[in-house]
Amino acid sequence: MRLFIAEKKVLGEAIASALDGKATTKDSVIYKGDNVIVWCSGHLLTLREPESYNEKYKSWNIADLPIYFNDWQNAVPKENAARVKQIGELIKSADEIVNCGDIDEEGQLLVDEILRWFKYAGPCKRLDTANTTVDALKKALLKMKDNKDCELDGWSAYAREVADMTFGINFTRYFSKVYNAKLPVGRVMTPTLGLVVNRDQAIEGHKKSYYYNLYVDSLVKEKTVRLRFIPEKDLDILEDGKFLSDDFLKQLSKDIVNTDGTYEVKKENLSETAPLPFNLTTLNSYCGKKWGYNPDKVMKITQSLRDDYSAITYNRSDCQYLSMEHFKEAPNTIAAICSNLNTSADSFNTSKAGRCFNDANITAHFAIIPTNQKFDINKLSKEQMNVYLAICKYYLIQFLPNCKKEKTIMCLPITFKGKIVGKLEATASKIVSAGFRAMLGSEEKEEDDDEVADIIGFAEGKYNGIVKNTEIQQKETKPPQRYTQTSLFVDMTRISKYVDDPEIKKLLLEKDKEKKGENGSIGTSATRAEIIKKLIAIGFLEEKKEGKKEILISTDKGRKFYSLLPDEIKKADTTAKWWVIQEDIKTGSASYKDLTEGVVDLIKSIMTTFTVNESDAAEFSFKPQSLCKCPSCGQDILKGKFGPYCSNKCGFRLQYVFGKKVTEKQYISLCNGKKVKITGIQKKDGSGTFDAFAIPNGVEDVTYTSKGETINAKQLKLEMSFK
Repeated sequence: MRLFIAEKKVLGEAIASALDGKATTKDSVIYKGDNVIVWCSGHLLTLREPESYNEKYKSWNIADLPIYFNDWQNAVPKENAARVKQIGELIKSADEIVNCGDIDEEGQLLVDEILRWFKYAGPCKRLDTANTTVDALKKALLKMKDNKDCELDGWSAYAREVADMTFGINFTRYFSKVYNAKLPVGRVMTPTLGLVVNRDQAIEGHKKSYYYNLYVDSLVKEKTVRLRFIPEKDLDILEDGKFLSDDFLKQLSKDIVNTDGTYEVKKENLSETAPLPFNLTTLNSYCGKKWGYNPDKVMKITQSLRDDYSAITYNRSDCQYLSMEHFKEAPNTIAAICSNLNTSADSFNTSKAGRCFNDANITAHFAIIPTNQKFDINKLSKEQMNVYLAICKYYLIQFLPNCKKEKTIMCLPITFKGKIVGKLEATASKIVSAGFRAMLGSEEKEEDDDEVADIIGFAEGKYNGIVKNTEIQQKETKPPQRYTQTSLFVDMTRISKYVDDPEIKKLLLEKDKEKKGENGSIGTSATRAEIIKKLIAIGFLEEKKEGKKEILISTDKGRKFYSLLPDEIKKADTTAKWWVIQEDIKTGSASYKDLTEGVVDLIKSIMTTFTVNESDAAEFSFKPQSLCKCPSCGQDILKGKFGPYCSNKCGFRLQYVFGKKVTEKQYISLCNGKKVKITGIQKKDGSGTFDAFAIPNGVEDVTYTSKGETINAKQLKLEMSFK
């Protein structure tokens, strides 16, 4: 029996389709002749937690750091135990195994670690899964490698996994103990926090400044045309390409007003190609801008479209390209999409491959596109429908003509004091043939040309004209915009642009040179949304409403902690330096321990040299929020983990009113003597519910029983009103 172990269900099903024979499926395993296909659905194993090696690690003590194990072993999470056992039974019966993980380091490790877990030592092949179309997989099945030739890729991923575990556990425990507060640290999480902290500080430290533009109104062929002055790039007066003073422009205005000249008009025919299909980053950007969906929401929607309807391909992809095999399958895919959408497929041309079909640009994944699965789209929720239609559109436009445009440019060179200092220019475009833009409609509408008159009616040629009026406009420099979850996700794919060290920037870009859409990144498409959610959950970031947007702002806690961390562990440098070692592991010129033991050395160095300021430590002390005054003793009611409580511990309690648990808002109102409407009160006879007002009227002593013990407390006297 030959056992195929795939990374994902959709890949397992594709492999089954590429194999000969009749398929039967039982307990999420596909049987096809002598071939058996099973899938992992991601990593089934994790690294063991430190306390599983030694009970003492349950307690966080600086004396126990650094925590590191020479052979950091795997464990099976409870939720994966049944699947791992099932795969183990199949491995025992296998004569040969085929590793069908994604073609990247993680995909290699994901299957290899399962084989090591069960101590499999038999024949093992490696299937090229870069292209998961049926025809491509059929070809790949005929030229599989020996898995041993690929195992170093998996060891590279294992090194990164152990290094991340070592980095996170030790630095989190160290700084949490030093500052007596829960302060998580992570190789990707901490630089991501830095993006927001630095952005917030740039916004709040922004100093308003001004720059100036010159516009003129010229009379050309009896038509008033507004043109903008475009200076020569090497003009001495410019600073960063801008006029920060209007003195020069005032002099120039006086010199050119009422002067005539020869205005030249040129035409350019432009052909605009369709934007590429989505990867997860571009899909997040689209959905965030159009509907305000954050990355976590997009992930849940796309996961449902995959799992519940098989409507789209792999949704965590970092790639925007498709293979030529996908192009061959396009007629069937388009037919299924158009059937689902109840529209005609006649306008889509599948005779010529567009630029998205490029085998050289395929990574371990390919673009997010609709499948050829037919289903009832009326079952989709509104949000699912929005995302599905967007994915369909950005696939279908690959088979529509380019958008044809005509651009008109009017230009007049400007001489000042005997020297050419720039030109007056106006531009305008018109769509000659909409092509793919007809399907996208207004969502891909171009920005209007910058404050210019319509010059499209002018034919090519030269025209006499005269400058009639000039206007100098003062423009204000703007601070950068606050992050949203979506824009932060995008900047995680290009963090290199914020890196000052040219060597680190170069390494980050080199790391992603084979990945279209990743430009010096941290994290992966599959992990970035979770990292952002975690930063919010631990209180380093918070979301606030700003107009129609939910913006991300760093909290005082997040800013303070980031400012205290050493540069060696809070910047993207760590990812760049690790990548160099991982590349050496893949070639065999380094061992995985070269990376992991290097992290241990870094931890020891930081712990030895880091200086703690007591005043900084005090800032992380928990300060409970005061909600109101206690109606019994007059001291503060504080917000606690299990609800509000009296800071004086006078025994005042208020949990239920008329049998209904009170909300925090109701609690505050009642303590302040205000009446509160309580809804859904159960009638004594059980015949239904009713609403009433609770009206506080002093405090009374009460007793209640908890775990068999009678406790004295104080409670509000409440009256019921049906007004």
